[in-house]
Amino acid sequence: DPDIKTSGNAAGFIAGFEGFRSTPYDDVGKLAIGYGTKASGPNQVISEEEASRLMRQDLAKARKIVDDHAEKHGYTWSNNQRDALASFTYNSGNGGLNDLTERGTRGDEEISFMILEYVYADGKKLAGLVERRKAEAKLFAEGYD
Repeated sequence: DPDIKTSGNAAGFIAGFEGFRSTPYDDVGKLAIGYGTKASGPNQVISEEEASRLMRQDLAKARKIVDDHAEKHGYTWSNNQRDALASFTYNSGNGGLNDLTERGTRGDEEISFMILEYVYADGKKLAGLVERRKAEAKLFAEGYD
């Protein structure tokens, strides 16, 4: 569990929850590797350095999705709110962000509460998602210290 109060580092925040795996694994019907990025195939092997590079690429895409969403719907999210939502989007995708914000109609307080509801994968409540969502909600609401 990453120290969200002192890090101020979205990549470190995400890596702390994803964990590193050098070989592919099933991530709820998708083949993932490294820090939760898409694997190229079942026999792929990856170094931590390469996994970190791929994670940062995917994080940049998630952050762009968050920023585009904010611009489209008139949100003025702070850096910590953007980091929390980038982590959420990295994990759940663009559709997850649309659902979380109810296509741009929810306010910040409701978003910080509703983020706690996204703890199911393949119909099962996962302890790891419960902890991640608590941390994302805290980061969204309180920021980094």
